[in-house]
Amino acid sequence: MITESNRAIELLEEILLWMKYDYLETKKKLLEILDTDEKKTAYELSDGINSGRSIAREIGVGNKTIGNWWKKWFEAGLIEQTEKYRGGQYKKLCSLTKMGIKLSEKEEGNNENE
Repeated sequence: MITESNRAIELLEEILLWMKYDYLETKKKLLEILDTDEKKTAYELSDGINSGRSIAREIGVGNKTIGNWWKKWFEAGLIEQTEKYRGGQYKKLCSLTKMGIKLSEKEEGNNENE
């Protein structure tokens, strides 16, 4: 006989399974799209506070490059818009290191305090 408690456990296990699947799919998508150290660093710096201009300066690319990356990442569901600059600012969904994605050595040193 299935009790209410057993059914709840079954549902939680199923939810956990789908969450693991979603995590793996998201990680796979991140690795496919963030295929250079510059893109990984730009993604990690996209915190809703740093401007595209400051990120571009930090990694040595043009401002339009960051804008193009943000647009692609937003369309892929990897970042979200913030209210800053009337929605022109973007924020990563989570830290790459928390997703188990290795950053360049320089960037890893900057994130040790997270």
